[in-house]
Amino acid sequence: MSIRTDDEVFEICAWCKKSIPEDDEVFGVGGTFPEDSALKEKDGEKVTFELKAADTTVAGFAPPFYSDARHDGQDVLFMLCSEECRDALKEAFGSEKEEYFSALEDL
Repeated sequence: MSIRTDDEVFEICAWCKKSIPEDDEVFGVGGTFPEDSALKEKDGEKVTFELKAADTTVAGFAPPFYSDARHDGQDVLFMLCSEECRDALKEAFGSEKEEYFSALEDL
């Protein structure tokens, strides 16, 4: 897993890696890290997850601590270009979901 700040996370679909035009509808998935996760401390940073079973890597964004998303319990957000990509991302986490999240939900 790697951590870095990068605007790409807002411009590219986390699943299919296609560019998301600025005016297009965006679909989101939010994740909540377990309380004991070191990732809980990430603040305004890109976070990537290597999904071994799906043989891919997906990128999300840990919103700043002061943001509404954090206050709503979202520790990481994934931007997606379609409902199909949203569903594929959630399915790809599959059994690996518990390794990273206590919850993963549509936004």
